[in-house]
Amino acid sequence: MLDKNKVTTNIAQLKSLNSKYLSKFYRNYRRYNNTAYADMRQIKDGSVVGYLNSNAWQGEDDTSDTPSLNIIKSCTDTLVSKIAQAKVRPYFNTVNGTFTDIKICKQAQHFFDALYDELN
Repeated sequence: MLDKNKVTTNIAQLKSLNSKYLSKFYRNYRRYNNTAYADMRQIKDGSVVGYLNSNAWQGEDDTSDTPSLNIIKSCTDTLVSKIAQAKVRPYFNTVNGTFTDIKICKQAQHFFDALYDELN
């Protein structure tokens, strides 16, 4: 049976786990946008591009941020593009199957590969 102390302990653990997940997501978001101060809670528009700066650093008034190469963003965008262009292919596999089951799965795999190629 759960008592009050155990329930509060469980809630505290869940809050801690949630804050760890959020901090990891914010870190990855900052790396993707190549800025040290980006925070998803600040963004009202999903199409925001560029640097989001906090009050800790103020750039010069007459110039914008120096352009830089963002390797993480480039790799992520390339991978997303490749995944989006990949064709779907069903895969048949037996788990602890007999020899007959394995043969049937291989035949089904060949059949559906040919069918998907034919239908493009």
